Amino acid sequence: MEDWLISERRRRLGRTPLDRPIYFFLGDFADGQDLSRPQSHVLPLAKFPAQALTFTVPDSMASLPLATLPDHRQHRRDYHGRVFTLPEIAEFVRQYGLPGTPSAAPALSPYDRFIEVQVWDDGPIGRCHAPVVAGRPRAC
Repeated sequence: MEDWLISERRRRLGRTPLDRPIYFFLGDFADGQDLSRPQSHVLPLAKFPAQALTFTVPDSMASLPLATLPDHRQHRRDYHGRVFTLPEIAEFVRQYGLPGTPSAAPALSPYDRFIEVQVWDDGPIGRCHAPVVAGRPRAC
């Protein structure tokens, strides 16, 4: 399933330091509501080269099935199955708002509760070493 994402990254960005991405969500998910994510790392997108980031709505493993499987036809949107670059996702947020927030457009599919960020360069992550404060995200 990850092959389509890797293929799109290659087509959109060319070669990147990583062949497989590191997955993150756009936004701050340190709300404590998901016990499987007891901590989070907050990294400004500006820390990464634009050519090291891609985005999907929602996560990449749901976006492609939403775009292609007949069972999801009623919830399908034109952005499902699409890999966005940084300027393109910025335009998406301007148009639709940030999924999962009160400002999100009603036109979003009920599956679209967040934007996934695929990071294709782990260098900026290694340079961000902030101490964990109990109940607070790591900041860089």
